[in-house]
Amino acid sequence: MKEELESAFRSAMRQYAASVNIVTCCTHGTWYGMTATAITSLCADPPSLLLCINRDNNFHAAISEASEFCVNLLATQHQEISVAFSRTVTNPLEKFSTGRWNCDSDGIPYLADSPVNIFCDIASNFSFGTHDIVVGTCKRILGSEHTGKSSPLLYTNGQYTSVSEVP
Repeated sequence: MKEELESAFRSAMRQYAASVNIVTCCTHGTWYGMTATAITSLCADPPSLLLCINRDNNFHAAISEASEFCVNLLATQHQEISVAFSRTVTNPLEKFSTGRWNCDSDGIPYLADSPVNIFCDIASNFSFGTHDIVVGTCKRILGSEHTGKSSPLLYTNGQYTSVSEVP
């Protein structure tokens, strides 16, 4: 019964379209990052979001030691970057060879041409099942002032997709 429910749940969640993001942090002077779809806003007061990370992911150790992170929202032209950050690599800096990356004053890497970069302090971290849930309070947002249209990169049914430009 448990296996059937887990299988049905995975199948159902494959149909869920999610925004694709790159989450980055800096630990002991080294940049780390991963592709993530398990991110959502939590509340506006204080501005905060939730980030869910599988404890088996290599990024988990880095974010567990970090005090802050950045969520880089991806647009359709960033699919190659998403693929690069989905890979398991020996040297975490290899991932940053794809895309144009900058570093903020706190040492946190961010994607220079991301539609939006959300910098957060880690407010809380707790475990549930196979994942850790990280609560981040927003301290700075770049790109939200853009009034142009965007085409967010989405992931559903095991593949990348997009919607036509969203106003």
